[in-house]
Amino acid sequence: MSVIKMILTNGFDPDIRVYKEAKYLIKKGHEVEILCWDRKNYYKDKQVENIDGINIKRYEILSKPGSGFKQIPAYFKFLKKCRKELKKAQYDYLHCHDLDGMIIGYFSKNMNAKFIFDMHEFYESGRMGRYAYIIRRMLNFFQNKCYKIIYVNDFQIKGISDKNKDKLVYIPNYPETSKLTDTQKTNSEKLRISYIGTVRQYEILKILMGAVKDDERFFVSINGDGMCYQNIKELSVNYSNVEVTGRYNHDELAKFYQNTDLLYCIYDSQIKNHNTAIATKFFEAIATLTPIIVTEGSAMEQVCKEYGIGISIDSKNIDTIKSALQDLYYNREKLTSMSDNMKKIQFDFSWEEIVKNFDVIYN
Repeated sequence: MSVIKMILTNGFDPDIRVYKEAKYLIKKGHEVEILCWDRKNYYKDKQVENIDGINIKRYEILSKPGSGFKQIPAYFKFLKKCRKELKKAQYDYLHCHDLDGMIIGYFSKNMNAKFIFDMHEFYESGRMGRYAYIIRRMLNFFQNKCYKIIYVNDFQIKGISDKNKDKLVYIPNYPETSKLTDTQKTNSEKLRISYIGTVRQYEILKILMGAVKDDERFFVSINGDGMCYQNIKELSVNYSNVEVTGRYNHDELAKFYQNTDLLYCIYDSQIKNHNTAIATKFFEAIATLTPIIVTEGSAMEQVCKEYGIGISIDSKNIDTIKSALQDLYYNREKLTSMSDNMKKIQFDFSWEEIVKNFDVIYN
């Protein structure tokens, strides 16, 4: 079997998508080592670790996630560490996660290894949208150098050249449905709204909290860590019906959905990546038969309408959110109908099935 090195520009907490990929490859008999950038210096005593057979090597280089170009000096330090490690190592594949990992891989890999570009998202949006032309040129360059290109949605590959289309492998970030489909809901008189995932949207979560403030008909649970976690946690002390639980183990997901009546799957509509991508939590909700509230105009809204599994709102209008939540509180049969519709597609978005597409790459 093959020796696979991966480059990951976070500390592998674990990064759930990367963990699921590596776990599958280990199961297939490959050897996997992930070179990680421990930006927050969380892992001083775990610079080298083995998790479920996956070898983890972390480089403790302090940097603040989300601080943009201020991270460049630290990024180059991580590149230097990876280059030193990879130039001396023997391996068959270099699997690079995201564009920043791909750049490091290009300047670090040995001549004989095959290049894998794992594109987790659409890169020409958000704060980097102003550099879309440059990023597209970079993507074209690195895609030309690749053996295979992993993508998660069709929007990512609209600009890909014809000669690279044969390299494409579709692996969306579906959840491990085997861990979720037996979730048994608990009962509550309150309408329980949950946000589950990376906490990085302060204003959007603040609006949700404001929409239910002092209204005991509702209970909001915000679960996860992220750059906005501390600010949201501090804000939550002013709300009697809001809890912020913080960082969690992936095995706790079923517990969260067990106590959720409505998943808050809202993102900033001004960011193209948010409008075109379908979040993993969206598929988790389907697996657990949890109705969804999404952003108007998003790809997730289209799926909600097609299958009748959720509603959409103007995520920046607090009155619209209040109205939507009140309607669902007094008309629970709407939630029941959405859950029933989810039963028809509950097993259609399974990581256990889609991950087999890796066999095209690592045969």
